[in-house]
Amino acid sequence: MTAKIILCIGTKIGLCGFDNPHRDQKTEELKKHIGQGVKIKMDDAGNILIRRYSKSSVFVKSTAATSNEETAIGQDIVKLPGYSLEQEKIFKLFDMKKFQSNVNRELRRAYPDRRRLETQCLSAVAFVKSDSELLECPIWVLVINVVAMDMLKSKLPPVIPWKTMLRSTKFLLK
Repeated sequence: MTAKIILCIGTKIGLCGFDNPHRDQKTEELKKHIGQGVKIKMDDAGNILIRRYSKSSVFVKSTAATSNEETAIGQDIVKLPGYSLEQEKIFKLFDMKKFQSNVNRELRRAYPDRRRLETQCLSAVAFVKSDSELLECPIWVLVINVVAMDMLKSKLPPVIPWKTMLRSTKFLLK
């Protein structure tokens, strides 16, 4: 299986609209079961909402490195068995208040972990069939919350590596 990066702002996209000559037969078969899939949108508060239209299963997958790490997945999804979405019901794929709380908690640590927070800005959705490992799911999409990433950037600016800073000021260390 190969992945494609898709930038989509305010338009509709469909998995069937992207040709992939390297797609395996299993993925091709499962893709036929997706049907209408899901609708994903952002509300005024910065939450990302998801509604399942597909008759086949749709699963939200955690992007956290470990199972005990904080996520910004909405509590309504966390309560569902296997994070499997119910049909025609709206859920919070990304909960902005929960994310802001996680950011504030992380900022109180002696050494805040920016990567842990960036990972929370990613939402993975698997279609038809789920697996414990995201990369083993035959059909999935990754939603990147650029609004949350920008908010994180303003609260916890990226660190410039020392080597880069030294090179830019033309200092030499021996």
